[in-house]
Parts: sequence; structure tokens; C-alpha cells
Amino acid sequence: NKSLNLSEEVDNEVFYARSLFRKGKILTYQGKLDESHEILDKSLEIGKKLNDHSIMANSLVAIGEIHRLKGDFGQALQFFDTALILLQKIGNNYGMSITYNNVGIVYYSQGDFDNSFEYFTKSLEKALEIDFKFTVVESLYYLINILLSRDDYFEAKEHLDISRNASQDQQDTMIFYYSQLSEAVYHKKANRFTSLGKAQEILEYIIGKNLVYQEINIHAMLNLCEILLHELRFTNNPEILEDLEEISDKLLDIAKEQISRSLLAEVYWLKGRLALVDADIDKATGFLSQAQIIAEGQNLENLARKISSEHDAILTEYAGWKNIIEENASLADRIKASQVDKLILNMINRATFDLEEIENDAPVMLMILDENGIPFFSYQFGDEDQVNQILFSGFLTAINNIIQEVFSTKGSLKRIEHQNYLLIFRQIDNVIICYAFKGSSYSASKKIESFRSRLTSSPIWLDFPDMIKTGRYMEQEKAKRLENWADEIFT
Repeated sequence: NKSLNLSEEVDNEVFYARSLFRKGKILTYQGKLDESHEILDKSLEIGKKLNDHSIMANSLVAIGEIHRLKGDFGQALQFFDTALILLQKIGNNYGMSITYNNVGIVYYSQGDFDNSFEYFTKSLEKALEIDFKFTVVESLYYLINILLSRDDYFEAKEHLDISRNASQDQQDTMIFYYSQLSEAVYHKKANRFTSLGKAQEILEYIIGKNLVYQEINIHAMLNLCEILLHELRFTNNPEILEDLEEISDKLLDIAKEQISRSLLAEVYWLKGRLALVDADIDKATGFLSQAQIIAEGQNLENLARKISSEHDAILTEYAGWKNIIEENASLADRIKASQVDKLILNMINRATFDLEEIENDAPVMLMILDENGIPFFSYQFGDEDQVNQILFSGFLTAINNIIQEVFSTKGSLKRIEHQNYLLIFRQIDNVIICYAFKGSSYSASKKIESFRSRLTSSPIWLDFPDMIKTGRYMEQEKAKRLENWADEIFT
């Protein structure tokens, strides 16, 4: 901010644009992606005005990185491609090396290993040309992972030798530890007892160093999680599950320290799946709720949808999970059912999860209740025979069973399953909005939030304190207005 103010005072647009760029990068690092995008757009506009290809290229790469973090891969590639044209014009090999690496990561995240291999190779060639050792070992890390996924151990070993040479005189630097990470994944893939032990030893050594560059720590922890899950399957030793939970706590600390919302959401998702392995369904759904709130708050829509879909699946398969727990299923069976291993692999591969089509919710009933579960307002959507008195009473019973828990988690969304319906709750002060539906709770949560916003900004909201105090039902005219809003928003 000081450099921004100073550049304005001296009326230096180049300095001002570069200061905007640096601030944008810091905000991206903090996970404030929308705010960062706005600032980087300003930097880009100044670069265009000055016809400064360096400022334009840097801004384009930084904006592309934001789109990559959001999972908008098409947009990310467009920004990176435009930046590469400018970087090639001015012969900036340093910038080209970094941007090729970024493009490689996009394709890697999409699971397109052929294109990612091509761009990581281009990045490596440029980095070797200018002796940019950090990008050398970073690109090699991904190239080695791709080669190992193809079972091409010979090529992987040759690339590992290049990484070893690059880090030979770099003891205790980030270059050395990135190379060590490649060493660990090479041994991990060999999948022999001695090799897994060597990989685990290297990863624990890296984690123990508590490096400043958290990207290496994160990769080391996730790769160690994969090894520990492999060990847990075969030993059924609950102490290993404790080790996994400890690592997830460390990842959570890193995400909070970096203020990385996308990582924070993914780690809560991971903790949710680990809770399933530990046979704690309530804890699992709690972590998933936190993950979804964070993802939605940062407009990480594809990630939020995936998490919401998984949350729904746990609720609809609640009986199945209860059986797994009651039958004292092995930890290997719980790992398989929770698919925690697949999530860890996605996190290792930096997969940002493609946006998928999820069915919309089918509205059944909307209620507004006080903290004792007494309704002020209820509205049934569609055919009046759809919800009979018995089912309505069942909804109220289900609500009363959970109402105190809803009030204890202020500001968050809570959901339960009842007789093949999903119920989602939104608590505001001493009032709860409850929406019963079938289908996806992702779209349902968006609708209940729109209804909450409409309700609390209207004069009708001012009547609620008196209704809570007296216990009287809502006036017919005002109830009719809420019904119209409900039809407009939910149907």
C-alpha cells in the first residue's frame, strides 16, 4: 500500500502498475481471489495503456493463476497463452519458463498428462537454458510423477538424475527439498517394502524441517498420507489413523497460516473422509459443512458442488454407514467406502475438480420456526397431497430433534435426511428457516440463502421479535407475500 501511495504521489504509472501487480499476488496468496482479480485487472489496463509488454504479461499470468485456482481451466489457459505471446516477443525466458510450468499444472490438474508433459518439458528446457534451478526441479517433480504414472521407471530415473544434479550444491535450500520430494515419489511408486520405507523417511525428514515454502510441505504431507493409508489397509492399526489425523491438522494450520481458502476447504473435506474411516458420521458431516461454506464463500463453485454432493450422499446412505460401523468393519473396508485415498490422490495431482452437472432440488415444504420448533409460517409447494399431515408431523419431530444443534452452530447451514427427503436449516437470530426437498442440497442452499436475504431486508422481518414473544402466527397478508417469494425463489 505504501508503494501504491508513493507511485501515485510521484505520478509514475509503471511503478504504480508493478505495485498493483505485487499487491494482487499477495492477495492471491491469501486466497482473496476476487479482490486480487480486480487489482490485477487494473495493472493489466495500465500495461495496455503504456504498451508495456512486461507489465501486461506478468498481469496476465497472475490472472491466469486465479482462474486456475478457481478451476476455470479454459480461462486460465487463455490468459497464459496470451502472456506467452508477449513473453516470446520480448524474449523473456524467465517468464516463459514460469508460464510453461503454469500451463503444465493446468493440464496436470485436468488429468491431461500428455499436454502437461509437453509444457513441463518446455518449462524445463527454458529453465536449464538460463540455469533457473528452482523451476528446473519443480518441473522435474511433475515430469517424474507423470512418468511414474506411465510405469516408465527408466525415464523417471533419468529425470530424477537431472534433479539430483541441479540440487547437488543446494543443500538446505528449497531447490534441494523439491529434489528430495521427487526422490520420495520415485521410491513410493516402486511400492516395495524397503522403497516405501525410504520414501516415508524422506517425506518425514522434509516435513520435520517445517520449510517456509509451504508448497513443498503440502506435497510431502499428502504423499505421506498416501503411504500411511497403504499401511493402514494392511495392518488395521488404529494408531496410523491417528497419524493421518495429525497430518491433516498440520495441513489445516498451513491453510490457515497462508489464508488459502481453497486448501482450507479441501483439508476440511479430507478431515471429513478421515472421520468416516474413524466411524464418526456426525463429525464427518460437520467437516463437510465447513468445507462447503468456505468453498462457496470464495466462489469455488465446482469444489463446493463436489463437497455438497458428497454430503448429500452420506445423508442418503446413512443406514449403510451405520451398518459399516455396527458390524465393526475393518479399517480397509472403511477406507474403500470413504474413498479417502482417491481424494488424497486428487489433492496430490492438484486436481481442482471439473464442474459437473448436479440435479436441481425439487421443493416440498418451507417453514419458519422459533427456537422451540414452533412454526410461524409453513408453505407446501405444488400438490397439497404431496405432504400429508403424518409427513408434516414427521418433519416437525425431525426438526425438534436437531433444533438445539442448529442454534449452537450460528450462521451455518445444517442438513439432515428424513424419510427420503433432505431438510436444510438456516438459523438467523432466534429464528430457523427450514426447507424440505428432494435432490441436490447445493442448489437448495443457494435458494434458502436468497430467501433469507429477501426476508431479513423486508419490513416483515421486524414483526418476528413480537411473534416470538407472543407465539402468534403470521398475519395472512404477510404470509401470502412470503408464499409468493417462496414460489419465485424455490420453484
